[in-house]
Amino acid sequence: MAIFNGTVNNDPFLGSLANDIYNYGPVTYAANGTTITAARGIDTITTGGGFDTLNFVNVGINHIDGERVGNDFKIYIQPTTDWDDSTLNRSFGGVTIVNMFAVDGTGAAAYHGGVAVAG
Repeated sequence: MAIFNGTVNNDPFLGSLANDIYNYGPVTYAANGTTITAARGIDTITTGGGFDTLNFVNVGINHIDGERVGNDFKIYIQPTTDWDDSTLNRSFGGVTIVNMFAVDGTGAAAYHGGVAVAG
């Protein structure tokens, strides 16, 4: 098992064959406690197998949006909780899980249930 901790940069993580843990955050909130003012880059995860866990440190579910792009799963950190599809371009951090939906058995979803996302 490996534990990966994101930095303020755009981090590439290459998982092991074991159950890995990826930690994104913490992010910085404004004084109002609800608006994110600084995220932690856009990280890329390539899983190696096992059942991996992605943790969002101090990021609530209302700040998270995701979409499938090809075989990848992209998760975006939104600055406020009142975003909609027209404001997705305001995201300023997040995670890409490479080949999560690959049909050839190499994707994250193929490995013992895939990637668990915790917030």
